Amino acid sequence: MTKQKNIRVCCGRNCSRENPERLMEILEEHFKTPRGTATPEVDLDFRSCTGYCELGPNIVVDEKIYHHSKTKDIAERIEKETGSTITKLSIDDLHLDEDLL
Repeated sequence: MTKQKNIRVCCGRNCSRENPERLMEILEEHFKTPRGTATPEVDLDFRSCTGYCELGPNIVVDEKIYHHSKTKDIAERIEKETGSTITKLSIDDLHLDEDLL
């Protein structure tokens, strides 16, 4: 059984300029979990500033901060680095906006 991932999307002032709502939508769709909800696999929500504004947008998984998280592969990066099974998603699966590519 895999350990629950505690995932937080930064919504501090600078990261808010990078559309954290859209990053959250990608993660919600990928993990099939709405924000503010915890399942045995993931606890997904927003958080205040991480203090790495110049490297944003930032996502925190447990104690690790993922910088420059505005790419289409953020869910895959999280799964790979936490040792979870990687679920491949296509751009069509994520319904991405052009500015996140």
